[in-house]
Amino acid sequence: MDLLHIRDLTLNNFKRFYTSVFWSALSDLVAFCGIFIVLLFVDVILQPFFGGYEASLGELLGICALGLVYMVIYFFAQIPAYKANYESTYKFSAQGRLELAEHLRKLPLGFLQSRNAASLSHSIMNDFARLEGVNSHMLPQTCASLVVVCIVFVGLCVWHWQMALAFFACVPLALAILLLVRYIADGLSTSHMRSVVCASNVINEYIDGISTIRANLMGGAKFARLESVFDTLRRESIRIEVSLMPFALSILSCMGAGIGIMVMVGRGFLLDGELSVIEYIAFLLLGSKAFVPLMTFCVNFIELQYFAKSGQNILSLLQAPVISGQDKDIPTSNDIRLEHVSFGYKAKQMVLHDISLHIKEKSSVAIVGDSGSGKSTLVKLIARFYEPSSGKIYIGKKGESKDISTLDYESFIAKFSMVFQDVYLFGGSVESNLKFAKENASKEAIEEVLKKANALEFVQEMPNGINTNMSEGGKSLSGGQKQRLSIARCLLKDAPIVLLDEMTSSLDVKNEYALQKAINALSKDKTIIIIAHKLRSITHCDCIIYLEKTPKGSIIAESGTHKELLAKGGKYAQAFANEASSIHI
Repeated sequence: MDLLHIRDLTLNNFKRFYTSVFWSALSDLVAFCGIFIVLLFVDVILQPFFGGYEASLGELLGICALGLVYMVIYFFAQIPAYKANYESTYKFSAQGRLELAEHLRKLPLGFLQSRNAASLSHSIMNDFARLEGVNSHMLPQTCASLVVVCIVFVGLCVWHWQMALAFFACVPLALAILLLVRYIADGLSTSHMRSVVCASNVINEYIDGISTIRANLMGGAKFARLESVFDTLRRESIRIEVSLMPFALSILSCMGAGIGIMVMVGRGFLLDGELSVIEYIAFLLLGSKAFVPLMTFCVNFIELQYFAKSGQNILSLLQAPVISGQDKDIPTSNDIRLEHVSFGYKAKQMVLHDISLHIKEKSSVAIVGDSGSGKSTLVKLIARFYEPSSGKIYIGKKGESKDISTLDYESFIAKFSMVFQDVYLFGGSVESNLKFAKENASKEAIEEVLKKANALEFVQEMPNGINTNMSEGGKSLSGGQKQRLSIARCLLKDAPIVLLDEMTSSLDVKNEYALQKAINALSKDKTIIIIAHKLRSITHCDCIIYLEKTPKGSIIAESGTHKELLAKGGKYAQAFANEASSIHI
């Protein structure tokens, strides 16, 4: 049974853990050996008082020289322990954060959306920070203390087993309390960690929504959720401390009682002549010295139960299955075919039902329908952000087409460029944001795609042009500007399939016109899939798909060209007429 949660705390990195414990134990044993030089010195000093010989100045100087040699040995014994504990831990933590971030990138979007962004950030930063402290200080120190205590116990038993048993008489009781604490701390730690993450989530929410909070005079304590989560965190923090404190004090009392028992038992052996005064003093000094690693082990053991939750959080993310598929031989053609595809975010609540359609290579297809009809979901299924609940999606012309679930995701997604309604720009320069699409792109290539995306003019008006740093999320830019930069990024990637999601729905006329010009540049010789609320912007498309909600999930109610759908006089024609009349009002 993993009483110390070593697997969780080391993230299965046992090799580094064993190396760290070995050098820490060796360092602690060297430190413990210093007591024997002290005993030697005490023996020499006390000999004359008990009829022994008086040491010469040379012998005293020899003991001092031995002490200096010991200090040098102790210093050099610390170096490998330092490297094994600190240097390797910080490398492990830095690499671990990068590995976790890379793993998150490969997880299905559905998994990520089921987790709050703040909790994921908490795992990458705070949980790893806790494990840094644990692996550099606490865990190797705890295990090394246990090794030292066991060696000291064996040594004392060889010397005088009765005195050894006297000192360790209360250890079994302390260990029994520790096992009890392990189960109590498990539940308390889970509850406290949950409160910490919840508080972090609400703080992020408070900061993101600060303008709304100000407008409604709900700041500070008036923001009830903020007050509530901090009150819960306060109560959980007090609860875990108050609940575990009595056990910690009981354990330390048991350990300390061993010294008292040894004093009393030793006194009897001293009076009976079985122990000399020097031996009696030696046991007292050794016992006092051994109490330190015993206390370290017990206190750290309790704290490790709490920090193990951080390791469990990280492991739960690292063990989440990535998007499946290993086939890197991607079809060269870019036809997309859906066969009887259904999907629901929850098992019994289908968003899409029995969708079958064929999108030909280098064609333009628009997906329209009522709000909530699953337009964005359908596009995300095509990009494999989600896996269908049933049915198959294929890419490539018949004869070479393959089920996208069998394809290597990195190779598959390289065929796609995407511009979503909520464009996200990273903190950094305009140039660095565009280079996410093509890392080695030249300055000339970047300026060329900015020009095609109708974005070069406003970028050049920035203080440092393409080297201007933007705030995280591009908050300093308008919606139209962000979307044109996103299109420029797509142009730089030059992927054969382009997904456009409701980009012009909230733009003014000027921005919509500029954006439409950018879309036209992006669409040349590509397979284009567009989601749009403004039907007048997709009348040129080769095919228009109209989704209609039903109790079983949205279905394809109509499909065809703009003229064909108007001639049918169905749902699309009615929606187009409603839009046209609203414009003329």
